[in-house]
Amino acid sequence: MLKLIIESDAWSVVKSIIDKETHGSLGHLYSSISQVLESFSRWEIKHVKRGYNRVAQELAQLVSRNEASQRWIGVSLPMFQNLISTNCS
Repeated sequence: MLKLIIESDAWSVVKSIIDKETHGSLGHLYSSISQVLESFSRWEIKHVKRGYNRVAQELAQLVSRNEASQRWIGVSLPMFQNLISTNCS
């Protein structure tokens, strides 16, 4: 059974996905997301406060500053270990 949990600090994105929004400039994107979500037996999307999503925000900032392609699978970067332990407790 495949279950997916999505967390976002962007309420408008969360609402558009829940409402299966297909209009507007991002309607095609939300429609594609809905199609992908159908492949999961269970999924949920949650709105979280920006502070709760700090690790994701810091990681996005790191990626935007770094032009090299990198992958981290099953490991946490030392620079994020403190943020992860703070967010997970």
